This record gives sequence, structure tokens and C-alpha cells, in this order.
Amino acid sequence: MNQKKITRSSVMIVDDDPADLDLFRELFQGQVGRTFLFSSGRAALNALDRVEPDVILLDIRMPDMDGFEVCRRIQCDERLREIPVIFISALPEMETRLRAFTAGAVDYVMKPVSLETMMARIKVHLALTALEHSRNRTSL
Repeated sequence: MNQKKITRSSVMIVDDDPADLDLFRELFQGQVGRTFLFSSGRAALNALDRVEPDVILLDIRMPDMDGFEVCRRIQCDERLREIPVIFISALPEMETRLRAFTAGAVDYVMKPVSLETMMARIKVHLALTALEHSRNRTSL
């Protein structure tokens, strides 16, 4: 996937830490088309009625609703379940990663996050989603 394609893509970031949200805003400035920032899982879920991100970056530990529950709710919604969810977390335990994938995540990135790693992961999942959409269209 080329750079032009990613700059037309939108990313939703859900993290209760204002410093992390500021960091992501800075990291993605000029790298992606639109960035939607939310400090709670509930606010992000409510916003999905009016915004359509191409990728969701989701923290695990949040006070109102953890990332696992947010991801499960996204997966239960037919119109949202194709949006790739990438967990971003400082939690290194294998059990946590397995819970993330069981909840429906497509990837898991450890904090602190580098721009190069995050952009590579986003590009891969955007390409996979586009491939899946083209396969679905040709099989109709």
C-alpha cells in the first residue's frame, strides 16, 4: 500500500491518557487523512454512529470500559466488525495479548509505539481489509 493511500485513511485512537493521545496526534499528523481521538471506550463507541474510521487503535486499560469490551462490542456490530482493531498497550503478558485477539483484535502493539512500527501495522491491515473487500465483491 503506498503513502498516498494511507494519507486518505482515517484512524480512531482510543486511550484515556491525554499524553498518549497528544503523542498519537503528533505521530500521525501528515501521515493519515483524519485522526479521531477519544479518551474513553464509551465515547468512541458512541462516535462510531457518525464517524467511519479505517482502523481503530485501542488501549486496554480505561476506566469506564476496558478495551476488550469495546472491541467485543465493535465485533458484535455487523456494520463495524470489518474495521481492523489494533490494541496498543504497555501490558506485556501473553495472556493479555491472547485476550485481545479473542476479543477480535487483528494486531497488538506494545507501548511505547514508534511511528514506523505503527504505520507499517496500519498499512498491512488496510491492505488486508482492501483485499478482503475485493474478494467479497468478486464472489458476489
